[in-house]
Amino acid sequence: MPLTITATVPVYRVKKYIVGCLEALAAQGRPPDEILVVDDGSDDGSADLASAWIRAQGGAARIVFHGVNRGLAQARNTALAEARGDWVASVDTDALADPGWLGALEAAALADPGLSGVGGRLLEAYREAPGDAWRALHLAQHWGEDPVANPPFLYGSGTLYRRDHLLAVGGYDASLRTNYEDVDVCRRLYAAGRRLAYVPGALAFHQRRDTPSTVLETAWRWIKPNAELGGRYRGPDTYRPYLGFLAGQALRHLGQDRGAGSPWPVLRLSLALLPYCILKDLELMGQRGGLDSEAVRQTGLGLAALVRASWGRARLEDAPGPEFWPTIEAAAEPRELSLDEAGFRGLCGALPKGDAALWAGFLGPWNECLLAGLAPRPALKVA
Repeated sequence: MPLTITATVPVYRVKKYIVGCLEALAAQGRPPDEILVVDDGSDDGSADLASAWIRAQGGAARIVFHGVNRGLAQARNTALAEARGDWVASVDTDALADPGWLGALEAAALADPGLSGVGGRLLEAYREAPGDAWRALHLAQHWGEDPVANPPFLYGSGTLYRRDHLLAVGGYDASLRTNYEDVDVCRRLYAAGRRLAYVPGALAFHQRRDTPSTVLETAWRWIKPNAELGGRYRGPDTYRPYLGFLAGQALRHLGQDRGAGSPWPVLRLSLALLPYCILKDLELMGQRGGLDSEAVRQTGLGLAALVRASWGRARLEDAPGPEFWPTIEAAAEPRELSLDEAGFRGLCGALPKGDAALWAGFLGPWNECLLAGLAPRPALKVA
C-alpha cells in the first residue's frame, strides 16, 4: 500500500531558489500527497513567491508562517506538527529533486517496513569555481554510490521519515537552529532502537554557489556544533583541547585533496580551514564574554600573520597542479618560526596587556596539532 507523504520545504531568504524547488516537487513521478512550505521569517520576498506559486497550483499545497526567524530545526518541527501525511519528506530549498527522488525514497521504505527513515543523495550542480569544487569534495551530502543500511546519519537535505517516529524522540532540537539537527535526530532515533537507510538512487541537485569565504563559513558552521555541545566556548581553558579536533578535521580535508589531486585554488582552502575556524571561534568567544574582544582581535591578527609567514616559505603557489605535493612534503620537514614576545608585538602591533600570554597559551596545542601531520607545518614557538 502506498504511503501518505507530506513533502516539506523550509524557507528562509531563498528567493532565487524557492520556485524551482517547488516546481521540482510538483514534477515528481510519484507526487507527494501534500506540499507544505514553512516560512521561517523570510524578509526577502521568499514567502510571497511561495504563496503565489501555491495559489496558482490550486492543489494540495499550503504554507505556514513563523513570523520571525526561529531556525531550520524549528521549521522542521513546525512541519512535523502541521503535516497531514504519515510520512514526512523534506528537501532543502536550494536543491532540485530529480523526478524519481520521492519514488526512490518511498520504494525503499515499502521494501523494509521496519525503517524509520530513508535518505537520498545530494549532488552538486556547480563544481567549476574553487569554492564550489571545495564544497563538492569536502562538504558532500551523501554516503556514496552504494546503498547503506544504518548510515551514521541521514543528511537533512533530502529525507523521508515516519512522522510518528520523529515525534516519539522529541523531533528536532531547536537549540541547534541551522546545523547538526539532522545528525542529532538520527542519533536519538538509533538510541530508541530505530533503523535508517541511505538510498543513492534518490537524487537531488544542489544549486548553491560558493566563494572561498562563504564555503569556509559554511564549513565552520558544520564544525561549530561540536564545540557548542562540548562547552568549548567558555574560555581558553575549555577551548585548548578542542584544537586537536580542529586539526583532525583539517588533516582529513588535506587527505581528501591529495586523493583527488586538488588544484592549488582548492587546496589553499583546506590549508586555510584550521586558522579560519580558530579565528571564528575566538571572535565568537569574544562576543560571548569568554575573551576580551580587543585581545581576540589582536590575537587574530597575530595568528593570521604567523600562518601567512610560515606557509609562504613553502612557495606552494609556484607549484602547479598535483605536482605541488612533493613541495608540501618538503615543507613538512621540521622547521620553526621562532618568535619571542617582541617579535610577536612587531607582527601584530601594540597589544593590550595580557594578550601575549593568551597567544602563548594557544601555541603549545597549535604546534602539537601541526606536528602530528598537518602539512605544511608552520611550527611556532615563543622563545
